[in-house]
Amino acid sequence: MSEFMPMKFDFGKIHMTGGHSARSQPLTSKTITGPEQENITFVKMAVSETLLIMATTGQAKHTRSSFGRTSLLEDLRMEIQKLCDGEESSVSPAKSKESEDWDPMAEVEQVDQDVQNTTKTRSRGQKRTRYYKNHVSKQVVTLSMPARCPEEAPNCTEVRNIRLYIEDRVQVWLDLTDVEWAVRFLYVQNLLKGVPLIPEDSTGPAS
Repeated sequence: MSEFMPMKFDFGKIHMTGGHSARSQPLTSKTITGPEQENITFVKMAVSETLLIMATTGQAKHTRSSFGRTSLLEDLRMEIQKLCDGEESSVSPAKSKESEDWDPMAEVEQVDQDVQNTTKTRSRGQKRTRYYKNHVSKQVVTLSMPARCPEEAPNCTEVRNIRLYIEDRVQVWLDLTDVEWAVRFLYVQNLLKGVPLIPEDSTGPAS
């Protein structure tokens, strides 16, 4: 009886089709109150998300090679890490209502929650563990990212401003309005397998 898991109910999930997937799939999303009291919906972008797997690769489940030739999710995580460490500022940082009062003890209590916490730990030998504040915890931030992937347009200088919700240092929560850009980015990267697209007017190496 102890193995019985309590029931959980989700209502009003957002469904989407696109990319390789013609079948509607639910999105893992959350809606927060933004800095101007507006509701903003963010979608979880992870290789474990069924929608992202199907839309990007056409596969029903994740495999080791599913996202092997894509870089977008890792690039976004790296940008999130920099923001959390305070190494760079966002284009237009905007605090959500959840971030108005930061309590350092609240972060210390969460350090055992593995990658779900909002702090970063660094160990020096066996002496002590240091806790580092997440500088953008529970905030909405704006980043400038390439409008198209380098495999499709190696010389593209066009950028797109996207919004992320920073829950911790690992998870990627992307504004719903930016999801189509991200899925197309991953779709093209997966399709080209990391090989740059040859321009139609190219005459080949012989020229």
